[in-house]
Formats: sequence, structure tokens, C-alpha cells
Amino acid sequence: MINNDSQKRLEKTLEIASLAGEILMKHWKTTLDITYKKDEFDPVTIADQESDDYIRKAIKEAFPEDSILSEENTENPDSFDGKVWMIDPLDDTKAFAEGLDCFSVSIGCVVDGRPNIGVVYAPARSTFYFGGLSVGGAFMRKNGIEQKLEGSSRSTITESRIIVGLPSKAIRPLNEKVANIPFSQFIEDGSICIALGRLAAGDAECTINTNPRVSKWDSAAGQAIIEAVGGIVTDIHDNPLDYTQTERNWENLVAASANPKIHKEFIVHLNA
Repeated sequence: MINNDSQKRLEKTLEIASLAGEILMKHWKTTLDITYKKDEFDPVTIADQESDDYIRKAIKEAFPEDSILSEENTENPDSFDGKVWMIDPLDDTKAFAEGLDCFSVSIGCVVDGRPNIGVVYAPARSTFYFGGLSVGGAFMRKNGIEQKLEGSSRSTITESRIIVGLPSKAIRPLNEKVANIPFSQFIEDGSICIALGRLAAGDAECTINTNPRVSKWDSAAGQAIIEAVGGIVTDIHDNPLDYTQTERNWENLVAASANPKIHKEFIVHLNA
């Protein structure tokens, strides 16, 4: 059943994500000063900061009673109960800075610890992924054309495709294990948020973020979208993600699948 409040929130979120995408495109393929939050694998640019400033201001104006968690802001909500917006103003800054198109804006609204609605916008691809169970499903809008998404019914690893990250100099122990799982196809892409949207669109059946810094804002919007087509998002031990936890980052890596059957097989391989 469609919830009217959720529908209004989704419409406003699409508007906010669109304008944040315009901010990013203003800086894309320009000369950028890059700083690093922790190390060379954690870059930040003026595009991240301007997008973050705009999104947080717009959400505060539209939903003043809600809490906000954003990657580019150190403020944490007093509580993660109730309605909490989880924002990645520029997912895959590294790809963005390199002039690649696989970056996104991700905005999710979590209600009482559950992802309720989500919008993932890939502005360089003119593609929105959005939706949630409370708004009647998941949708994709590409070049202005909108369609309802259905995910994928493929249910065995050998017939399934996985979206993996772009090659990186970062040493991630799980990468080799994932590479040895007998998927039918390995699809390289950037933003984990885009990957979750693409699963809902039926482009693949599984994805995993092997970055140990994976956080709430990486998964919230995409989880709302993929669950709306019957998909599933957990940690790599098949535990549900607890968005009410006080920590910003997930203790374990995050895995997602287009349906519960393929997810069980995926988890077995990840823990073999």
C-alpha cells in the first residue's frame, strides 16, 4: 500500500537529488583540488562539500523535525530512531575526480531503523533509481523516460552476474575470494549506490562493497530501492543491517542480491 507521506518525501528527494547532481556536474571534468580525509583512498573535493551543504540545507527546510546523517559532515543525530536521512553527496569521489561517469548522489530516508525510501542519481548517466516498499515499488528514470523495475529472478550463482568495483590499488582481502566465485559475468562499475540501483533494474544479481569503510549512507537508499523488488541487503554474515546503531560505519562488509535464494548461495561463498 502506498503511503502518502512517503510519496511526498520521495518526490521532494528526487528534486533535491536532481539539484545536487547539477552541482556535481558543474565540477565534473574540471581541475579540482583534492584533499584526503584519512589516506589516498579517501579523497574529498569541493564538489562533495557543496553537494553536502545543499542537500542538508534542503532537507532541514523541508523536514525540520527529521535527523540527518551525511558522509561529509561530522554531526551525528542524537538518536537513530524515528526518521533519519542518510546522505552520500558524492559516492565514488575517486571516479568523479578521474572524469569517470560512475559517481552518484545517494539520499535515503530511514524510519525506525528501516530504509523507507531511497533515491540514487547518477547525473553523468542521466539516470535515477528510486523507490521503496512504501511507495509501491522501485523505478528508474533515464533521460526522462520512467519505468518500473522488477529486479531479477535468476537464482543460482552460475547463471548470475555480479557488479564489482573498479580496479583499485587498495589491498582488500575479500576481492580475491569474490573473483573466485563462479558467476557467469563480472561487471565493473564505480559507486556502490549505483550498483544497488542496477540490481533493482535487473542488470545483475549480486554486488558487494569490499571497502572496509562502508557506512550507513552507502547502503540506506539502495536498500530501500532493492527491497522494493524483492531483493535483500545484509552484512557478509547474512545479518540484517541495524540502522539504529550509534556507529556511522558498518562493522562488517555489505552484500546485496536480487532475491533471497541467490543471496543465501552468495553468502555461503563469501564465508567459505
